Amino acid sequence: MFELSKLESLAFDLERTDQFHDCYVKMLAEAAVARDIEKMKALRAILHKQVAFVALEMVKAKKEESESEEIVQ
Repeated sequence: MFELSKLESLAFDLERTDQFHDCYVKMLAEAAVARDIEKMKALRAILHKQVAFVALEMVKAKKEESESEEIVQ
């Protein structure tokens, strides 16, 4: 599962989300064509972790933004 480790190495880095997306889409398409259910399950698990990470980063950024606006006011 070398490909999955490559995808995991791209995860959890906001600067490389585009690379993560490209790699994920390619791997998902390959798994779908091959009808590899186990690989699709593994990809889904990685995607869920990535979505949670990005959502948490968005919340942190929004919180920092609101705190800085309060200071300015």
